[in-house]
Amino acid sequence: MPIARQFKLFVRCECCRRESSRVIDVPDVEDAPTDVEELLCSTLLERQVFDCRECHGTIGLITGVATLEAEAA
Repeated sequence: MPIARQFKLFVRCECCRRESSRVIDVPDVEDAPTDVEELLCSTLLERQVFDCRECHGTIGLITGVATLEAEAA
């Protein structure tokens, strides 16, 4: 499935306070978020799972979001 947009999430573990980041690929489907505001209001974030690589904590706080250009397939 083609990717419409990519976002980079910056997350802080609530347990050990370590910072990490990850890229979320948004498929090119109807009602897909196209900007940061739409992403933050979307159900796409609700389906994301956080697992700290250092302490395996499962609660992360989003500290920032950046819009990336989707790579051409």
